[in-house]
Amino acid sequence: TTSTTTTTTTTTTTTTTTTTTTTTTTTTSTTTSTTTSTTTSTTTSTTTTTTTSTTTSTTTSTTTSTTTSTTTSTTTSTTTSTTTTTTTTKTTTTTTTTTTTTTTTKTTTTTTSK
Repeated sequence: TTSTTTTTTTTTTTTTTTTTTTTTTTTTSTTTSTTTSTTTSTTTSTTTTTTTSTTTSTTTSTTTSTTTSTTTSTTTSTTTSTTTTTTTTKTTTTTTTTTTTTTTTKTTTTTTSK
């Protein structure tokens, strides 16, 4: 009597790994510039008028008139400028790794009896 036994074993293993990395960077820059300009102008004007009048009866009349005028002008100008810059950078990285392992084992046993 001869007996033959065959055993086949198959093992399959699948491993999947997914890694996702997200990096967000935000940069904000604000620049403020202020300029102030002041101009002052002063003008002074003086006028003097002298009038002398003589008549025959020996009368002398003298009139002196002085006029002074002062003008002051002040101008102030202020300029403000603001600049804001915002930069956003987003980076997403996805990595997927799949590993499949298949193992097949075949065993044959033969038994002979007399």
